[in-house]
Amino acid sequence: MKIPSREECYRLLDKYNFPEKKKKHVELVAKVAVFLGEKIKDKGDEVNIALVYAGGILHDIDKGLMEEGDIHTDKGVKILEEEGYPEVARICVSHRVDAFLDPKTIPTTWEEKCIALADKMVKDEIIGVTERFRLWNEENLPEEQKEILRKSYPLVKDLEREILGIIGIGWEEIKFLKFKIN
Repeated sequence: MKIPSREECYRLLDKYNFPEKKKKHVELVAKVAVFLGEKIKDKGDEVNIALVYAGGILHDIDKGLMEEGDIHTDKGVKILEEEGYPEVARICVSHRVDAFLDPKTIPTTWEEKCIALADKMVKDEIIGVTERFRLWNEENLPEEQKEILRKSYPLVKDLEREILGIIGIGWEEIKFLKFKIN
């Protein structure tokens, strides 16, 4: 398995015009996901922390390339596969909200689950799953996207209960941890 280093992750973000204003989000997602992964690992499960970190930094790599009508992650998955990182590409597709509704894309590995949950807990700060979905629901979204949010919310909450139950911490406690952003 080939995993990009921290330096390679940032080189890829630059190469694919990743917006500077989105870097705080991906960095915090990576930090929270690594925290979750390390805690799960401490409980005895196998978690590839380097993959979690790379997935956290690169999960939104297509944000600087999005055009009208694009489906988020399609370009990101293609980029990551072409760059030789298929496992990171899998994390990219499985972090989407609608991934929870498709057996082919639902997060199944700890690495995928940590990124998917961290992404749903983080905007530019840690706000939690419930608040993140509330904010999405306040956006002027097409009815189809609102339906995806309604259907996926309980599944994301199940993932939150699974991970936080294993590590024995509430999301509020995560909110108050001090994650240093590079």
